[in-house]
Amino acid sequence: MASSTHTDTNTNHNNDQLIKIATEQWNELNKKLEHFPKFQNKN
Repeated sequence: MASSTHTDTNTNHNNDQLIKIATEQWNELNKKLEHFPKFQNKN
């Protein structure tokens, strides 16, 4: 049981890292899309 709990902790940490990276990539993408008005108007 202890080992599975340890694995869950590692998985949560990895998910946090993936979310952080994905958020940064989304921010970069949004900055690039700001240069294209047609993408803004679709929202």
